[in-house]
Amino acid sequence: SPASAPTFGVPRRYVELGELAALYRTDDRFDLLYRVLYRIARGANIDEWHRRLFDPDPAVRLEAVDSLGKDGTEQSVKPLLDATADADARVRMRAIDYLGAIGSPLATQVLTQYLFLRQTDEKAAQRILVALGRIRDPHAVKPVADFAIKTQNEQLRCGAIYALGEIGGMDAMKAVKPFA
Repeated sequence: SPASAPTFGVPRRYVELGELAALYRTDDRFDLLYRVLYRIARGANIDEWHRRLFDPDPAVRLEAVDSLGKDGTEQSVKPLLDATADADARVRMRAIDYLGAIGSPLATQVLTQYLFLRQTDEKAAQRILVALGRIRDPHAVKPVADFAIKTQNEQLRCGAIYALGEIGGMDAMKAVKPFA
């Protein structure tokens, strides 16, 4: 009966977004609707997820990274960049992966700087190169090309060359030529 059904409040803004997604007649409408429903189900917003990145429990931090990554908006990029400095490698790697998936050039500078840090291990560098290739920011060409020249690791050099190909453009193609 309706009297025994549980009730809960949903912010009006989410209801409006859900209605918009339901009426939106393109192939990506379900992705938009999923993101709205995901935010409702998690009961949090970007500020709350950002706060959870500083929780002492790595599982909570990992969940926050997942929430931010699945949100996929420009507002989630800054907190994800903060997560790239996490003490737990799983949190760092997941944040890097989501930054690549989001594709925001806001992440380029921080990610390219990580390539040159001594404490960045091979797995992290590989993921950073993949992320930079997905972001396709022309500002990454010079640092990625410099990394390809300076690294002694053949796999990372190949990853850097591949990232340059993904970034594309004349500058990237010029940077790849010496390796041909």
